[in-house]
Amino acid sequence: MNANDQSRPARARQLRRWVFVTSAVALTLSACSEDDAPDGKPASMTTADAEVTAGTGGEHSEGSAQLEPPAAGKGEQFTMKTRIAAGDERESCMFVRTHDAMIVNRDEIRFTHGSHHVLLYMTSHKDVPTEDLIGTKFGADGIFDCTEGVQPQWGVAGLVGASQNAQGQSAISFPAGVGLRVPANSVLLMNAHYINATDQELEPSIAVNLHSIPESELKHEGGLLFWYNPFLKVPAAGESAMTASCPLPSTIHLTNVQSHMHRRGVGYRATLISPSNERKEVYTSDTWQDVPVKSFSPSLEVGSGSRLEWTCEYRNSESHDIYQGPRSTDEMCMLIGSYYPLDPALNFCARGDQPYFGEQWSIGQGAASCAETLSCISTATAGASAASQQEDGKSPDSMITDCMIASKPSVATSLSAAVGCLGAAGEKGAEACGAEIGACMSAE
Repeated sequence: MNANDQSRPARARQLRRWVFVTSAVALTLSACSEDDAPDGKPASMTTADAEVTAGTGGEHSEGSAQLEPPAAGKGEQFTMKTRIAAGDERESCMFVRTHDAMIVNRDEIRFTHGSHHVLLYMTSHKDVPTEDLIGTKFGADGIFDCTEGVQPQWGVAGLVGASQNAQGQSAISFPAGVGLRVPANSVLLMNAHYINATDQELEPSIAVNLHSIPESELKHEGGLLFWYNPFLKVPAAGESAMTASCPLPSTIHLTNVQSHMHRRGVGYRATLISPSNERKEVYTSDTWQDVPVKSFSPSLEVGSGSRLEWTCEYRNSESHDIYQGPRSTDEMCMLIGSYYPLDPALNFCARGDQPYFGEQWSIGQGAASCAETLSCISTATAGASAASQQEDGKSPDSMITDCMIASKPSVATSLSAAVGCLGAAGEKGAEACGAEIGACMSAE
């Protein structure tokens, strides 16, 4: 039984928690890719033989994408090598363990041709796992296929490294005196998504450096914003713009920001919205590849009560609708950025411990009321599993997105609050979310 089959019970339980975000959206945290398979169709998934190496401290592993490791006592390096069959698309993952406690001031990542991202996650594991959270074992060599996503199955708890540029800027970048704390003997998860669009086998090589500062120099702990819009649709042979935002409960300092989209992305903007609703554009891009990272020197202050909004613009030349998802045949819309001081819930714009439920989604283009939209979502999720397909070929995930898009633009705030509360509260939603549901029912 493959990982997709194994994950169905958990994903079905989560869909009964009103919306799909906890499972189907979190699956996409790790997934992105440059191109389709050579024929333009989803590439087949095969199990490739793999070789894995991990180096730390002052060691340097052979074939580590030409990246020298940090000096002893100033960080650690982690490397991974694998093989990707001709015409194959896959995500490869590997658990690694740190040696000493680190305060990471910046990451540095290099990877060979075939991918445009590598991620390094913190996890909740105390020991290096030999199987996933639902019992699927992986080989003794340590590498495994994680194409279905990492968050629901592998206990990830945040990012400590990320890059969309094989030789360019990384995501973790703080000024002097700021760092992201990584305890000694932490279990981390390396993740790389590769597409081999050639007729020859690829042997990808990935190297990740975490550069640290001494405890005595630490003034502020930092974090990484990794925000994802789960409600995304690009119509067949059409265009769309999808917008989400996240509130800032306290003042933060943003040190850099970047976008993330797949190949239909043609425009992106991030906007700072003040408590008085004044808008200031802080980042723009018109590319989904070799994504520029905008740095703020020393930082951009984002005041308490403000919101950060991000919008992705798409153009679809294909003959079918496209929704959010982990593959190159799907789409994504994300805002990524380093910031301080640390607020763990802010890393994923979480509500409680559920990522993305703290967001507001401003994607309504129709005439449905807030109450009608909740009813539509309930119908879409009732009794369905995330892996099931309806008679019209649409999954529950895409049906929920259609419900959101069919809502009135004027109910975005109340609808987002209700959906976010119900999704985060799970089975206790009706009891815990009375105020949010009431506001939604009366929203015009």
